[in-house]
Amino acid sequence: MEAVRCASEGEMCNCLGQVHLGMKAASFQAMHNGNVSILDTRSQNRNGIIHCGGSAFGLNSTGDHQCYCVREKAPEPLPKAEHCANDKGLSFCSCYGTVYYGRQKDEANKTLSFAEMMKHGWTSTISNGDLLCAENSFDGDPEYGFDKQCFCEADPNYEVAPPAERCADKEKDECQCTGTVYYGRKICPYDDIPLDFNEMKDYGFRSREVEGSITCSNTEFGDPEKGVEKQCFCE
Repeated sequence: MEAVRCASEGEMCNCLGQVHLGMKAASFQAMHNGNVSILDTRSQNRNGIIHCGGSAFGLNSTGDHQCYCVREKAPEPLPKAEHCANDKGLSFCSCYGTVYYGRQKDEANKTLSFAEMMKHGWTSTISNGDLLCAENSFDGDPEYGFDKQCFCEADPNYEVAPPAERCADKEKDECQCTGTVYYGRKICPYDDIPLDFNEMKDYGFRSREVEGSITCSNTEFGDPEKGVEKQCFCE
């Protein structure tokens, strides 16, 4: 963990982690020689902003306090991580490993590298595929008021499963598969374009384990969505 001074009394402390309030001192350690109050912003709100003062901590304000942010220290040495997404719009990070989420640009509007981002507030989570690069995918906002970005530290031991393949283009066709067969809607109701595997699963599906072949039909699977064309995928 690392402690970074984030505010004087009466100011706002931007911290996703523990905020320590104490009397002004030359250092974090020196401040802890006196009485210190601690709040975890992750249990208070998700944006990490807290008022550095007695009202937030249940104490009488004197004007002589300061706040430190105690947060997880960046790993040393820094792992190899590749930029995978920004948090503007619906941007997904495709990552099998650890996704780091933090500030995107500095005060001069220059995009931060991974090493530079990790000097500011950051947070991380494990990803097993596509992760939305947004605050709600993590434990909160590590740098409130700034655009964010995501970096992926890929897990070299993760084995990605082969993608599912369409094995029957329409109902009553035979699907050849050794694995799991998924049976569901074929056409998107909004643009009349065939759905891919993940899109089809969003509309509901039935599945069965198969070794060999199976007829892509309501008889074999039951009807997951009445009155629409169906298709089958093998995974």
